[in-house]
Amino acid sequence: MLAFSASIFFVTLVRRIWIRSGVASGIFKALIVCWLSGTQLTAQVSPLDTAQNFTITAAADYQLLTVSDGRTRAQRRYALVPRQAARPQLPPDCSLIRTPVQRVVTLATPFIGYLGAIGCTQNIVGVANATHIYHPLVQKQLQQGRTLSVQTGQSLNIEALLKLQPDLILCNGTTADALALNPQLVRSGLPLVITTDYLEAHPLARAEWLRFVAAFFERSAQAEKIYQGIRERYHQLASACRSLTERPTVVCNAPYAGIWHLPGGQSYAAQLISDAGGDYLWRYQTQTGAFPLGLEQVYTRAANAAVWLHPNAATQLQQVAQIDPRLTRFRAFQTQAVYNYTRSTRPAGGNDIWERGVVHADEVLADLIHIFHPSLAPDHQARYYQRLR
Repeated sequence: MLAFSASIFFVTLVRRIWIRSGVASGIFKALIVCWLSGTQLTAQVSPLDTAQNFTITAAADYQLLTVSDGRTRAQRRYALVPRQAARPQLPPDCSLIRTPVQRVVTLATPFIGYLGAIGCTQNIVGVANATHIYHPLVQKQLQQGRTLSVQTGQSLNIEALLKLQPDLILCNGTTADALALNPQLVRSGLPLVITTDYLEAHPLARAEWLRFVAAFFERSAQAEKIYQGIRERYHQLASACRSLTERPTVVCNAPYAGIWHLPGGQSYAAQLISDAGGDYLWRYQTQTGAFPLGLEQVYTRAANAAVWLHPNAATQLQQVAQIDPRLTRFRAFQTQAVYNYTRSTRPAGGNDIWERGVVHADEVLADLIHIFHPSLAPDHQARYYQRLR
């Protein structure tokens, strides 16, 4: 009777915390599921700093990684079990992954950045859309045949995947939606992990997914050290801009097919601009994703913007004018204050800002500070951004 009462107390307590805590709900859901299934779960391996969409908890004989989708509240769970260990009792609907992973396939370029940071590019045996990859070592592995391309456009080569027999396939939700979770891939039984790193609104939150990826390779200590360095440098840079009273006004992107998609005021791009001492003209918008406007609407508000960032794929002012001649009327165009993250790219495709830059948010922030407030970083050498001429 006492044990039953304690059980009711535990469930009631967890339920109250679950309801009141939106950020930590994944942890408490994992706790209750594992408790009901008879698995004893201990404290979180390492409290997360900024990331909202994953948790890492530890059981006696495995790690439980929970991925949340902030839009739908859906969750996926992955149990990381040492390669030589017996299969433990797992919570329901939990995929088992043996660690350390030795053969990985990546279906999105940010994973290249995470794997490169922890020194695991040699473990990449397959990639999607090889022309979209920047990393020199991965390109070399592709040329040598040690890494194969398993996807072209939206066409996934299931036969090639089966031949590779990867220990892990990393795929983010955007790619999964595009592939519509290929039925053949699901039936193959290959270990597929779907992430939501791209839904994080803070640059450090996306960088912190390094911890998630590193757990599969048993390199958590290394990832922790790297992340803490990035975090410290990012906060130092942002702190130097926090008290600035003069902030240049900023407009982002450019129209495509007549529609101008702008970053929401709570987005990844808006956070970087704010932390770098910029005044994003749509900062008041509540979206974390992009929202559409017409060119005339953007011009009304941003005609005199001091800085223009990310004009699609343009690398020259002439290319911006070719998008729409009316764009030449913007003050930023006329003063040549147009910048794009096209400095570290490959001629055939591939951009390092979506690989290394996703992890090293401090480097991206430093580039933007140099653009907005050059006097704060007079000797800075840009890594990702270049000025359009």
